[in-house]
Parts: sequence; structure tokens; C-alpha cells
Amino acid sequence: MEGTPEVCERFARDLQRMAGQPAAKSQLFTEFNENEAADLWHYIAQAVPLLLEASPGAAIFKIAQLPARLHPLFAQLSAIAERAGLPHSLLARACGVVYFALVPITDEADSVRRLAEVASAIFQLCAKENAAVMLPWCPTALKRTVNIWGPPQPNLDLMRSLKTARDPQNIFAPGRITGNFNPSSNTP
Repeated sequence: MEGTPEVCERFARDLQRMAGQPAAKSQLFTEFNENEAADLWHYIAQAVPLLLEASPGAAIFKIAQLPARLHPLFAQLSAIAERAGLPHSLLARACGVVYFALVPITDEADSVRRLAEVASAIFQLCAKENAAVMLPWCPTALKRTVNIWGPPQPNLDLMRSLKTARDPQNIFAPGRITGNFNPSSNTP
């Protein structure tokens, strides 16, 4: 939480109340001064680039879901990765945006195959949970086998008509809103 002292005090009261509910696991609150908070936000903003630097073969999904529906999604994402034997990490923002990273530990050919299988399961899960998902960071070889834009959304026809009206020559994000997977135009 960040804001004026009054806003932070209200958030702290609300979080303490929620942490005291039977479903809460534990509570831990830490206060940061202005410099510490700036450092924390800097490191959070650098999470994806740092992970990609440490593991260039990682596949990082960006998922948007209603905040109230995040907890069950976390468990299901972790279960998918664990079944595949892939190390994973998760960074969630309170606004409902989740970055879910899969880190392959095998040779490139095998890791691309395994990542493709897991990506398919994650796309299916997100479609079932009505969560928006895309795979903006992954090895190029994986982009040739999966639709990084995720499954078509229910409002696909509306998105197509808006895209055609605003970008009739399909210059911006080609392949993004067509609903058809075309590996040659499947780069973010």
C-alpha cells in the first residue's frame, strides 16, 4: 500500500481485519520509509527483466483476473507447473495482474516441448476461469509453436471490427486480434 498517512492507516486497518478472518494464514506488516518504498517499487518493476537475464529460456505469462479470484488461480497455476516438473515463480499486483514464470531446466528442444504443453494447459485454465492471458516473454522457438496471444476472447468480433477501423492495413500487432494463429506474425 502506498499513499497519504490516512490512506495507509485505512489500508492497514482493513488488512488487519482481513488477516484476522479464519481463512487468513498469517499476518506480517512492514512499514517502509520513502527511500525504501522507492527501492521496493524499482525491484518489482525489474522482476521480469532480471528473471529473463538469469534464465533466458523462461516463459513468462501475463494474466489479468479479478483480484477476488486470484487465490484459486495461483493454486491452479502452481499445480500445472508442478505436474510438469517446472520451477516457477509468481508476481501478483493488487490490481489483478499476475506474472507467472516457468523456468525450464532441461535442454532447449525438450524444454520447448514441455513449455508448449504447459502453456496450452495455462491458456485452457485461464479461458475456463475467464482470465485474460498472453505470453509476452518466451524463447523464440516457443513462439513458433504456441499462440502467445492466448485463446480468442468472447468479444473477438467486436475487437476485430475495432482493429479494422483503427488499423485497416494491420500494421500494429499483426496477428494479435485475428483469432487465427500464424507463427510468422506471432511476435509481441
